[in-house]
Amino acid sequence: MVNKLNAKIWIVFLFCVRVCYAQNGLSDSVNKLIIPIDSNQSGGYTYPTDFLFKTLDGNKVYAIGEATHGTRNFIDFRFSLIKTLVLEHNYKVIVTETDFSSTLMLNDYIVNGNGSPKDALKLIGYWMYNNSDFLNVVEWLKTYNDSKGPGDKVHFYGCDMTAPAIIGSVIRGEYRFKNAALNDEMLGALKQLRVPTSKSFTKDEGDLFNGIGVKIDQEIASQPTNSVSRISLNSILQLIKYRALGPGKLRAELRDKMMYENINSIMALQPNAKVIFLAHNMHISKKLMLAGQQPVGQLLSKSLGKKYYALGLLFYEGEFLANDRINSGFKVFNVKQDDPVFFEQRIISSKNDAYLDFNTLPYDRAIINFLSKKVKTRQVGATFSNSKADLENTSIETRPSESFDGVVIFKKTYPIKQPFKWND
Repeated sequence: MVNKLNAKIWIVFLFCVRVCYAQNGLSDSVNKLIIPIDSNQSGGYTYPTDFLFKTLDGNKVYAIGEATHGTRNFIDFRFSLIKTLVLEHNYKVIVTETDFSSTLMLNDYIVNGNGSPKDALKLIGYWMYNNSDFLNVVEWLKTYNDSKGPGDKVHFYGCDMTAPAIIGSVIRGEYRFKNAALNDEMLGALKQLRVPTSKSFTKDEGDLFNGIGVKIDQEIASQPTNSVSRISLNSILQLIKYRALGPGKLRAELRDKMMYENINSIMALQPNAKVIFLAHNMHISKKLMLAGQQPVGQLLSKSLGKKYYALGLLFYEGEFLANDRINSGFKVFNVKQDDPVFFEQRIISSKNDAYLDFNTLPYDRAIINFLSKKVKTRQVGATFSNSKADLENTSIETRPSESFDGVVIFKKTYPIKQPFKWND
């Protein structure tokens, strides 16, 4: 009996050794394909860029994601990539996960040098951009544009629609309707529209906003085709439709659909320009990462094909800033993907920061199978807590090589700085 037991234990041991050897061998094969990133420099990240010329051949939109909104490594690496894409690959438009009309002041600063960059970031209102880390990107873009002619400057826009700044301009009377103006009741409703809430409209509110929509439609028709004013006004209609749905997957999917429409409108403003798209991984993904929610990236991939490239930014371990779901306010969280079910843990085990481009992989069935299997990745939104529910909800199952064209995984991350205090 003892001999049989020992034999079984020995068989299990040999099986485990074989499996571990196979995994280590596969890891070694994958590691040979990883593009190393040097992050030991005060000036940011450096990495070989020759592969980008093949990767970006014919590209129209290069999307750079982020696994959290509050990780400084993601801002810094995006900054390095923006420099490369602008200087070496002639990208001329940057589109961000922010409201379109809210970015017009920042675009004016970057393109024409007008106004204050801090005031412009304040108007955007999104804390992941409203900080000194992202201000470095803004100032570099302005400096680059200072030496360029009108047709060769980089422009900066947002494609979101959750809090359009143009609503404030309409309420204050700075934007005047050419035809029938909004009455006081309508202006009061628009003011309430700017207050974040998960509630949908009551019947009376719905009827009132339908009337507002008719007037805005008339105003849009009076504006030039492919104009900033059309896109700005349309974002109000988009927000009305978004809020009318109420919370849930349908609202989230509608948001991505509208972001896609706005990106197309922005590309119509700059028809020959190549675009850098900055948004969360969940938005840039080429495949569904949550059931029932078709992301912007999937829509862009369908319309642009290989002209759309999605780069996901992931992290193995580190700190990030987020809104504290339990106590409110900002808090720095620390999370580690040390479970083998996480893609980050399986790739980063023997490397530091690494770039893996799926489009340039050799045909190797073992590697392809490894990268196409469903695994979990960590995807954190604007709000987080260390609760079991949040940790489970941010563990998103996906096939990395289907969701992205490439990934960058950071072994150790650090949080962005707190948003600017505007009384300084």
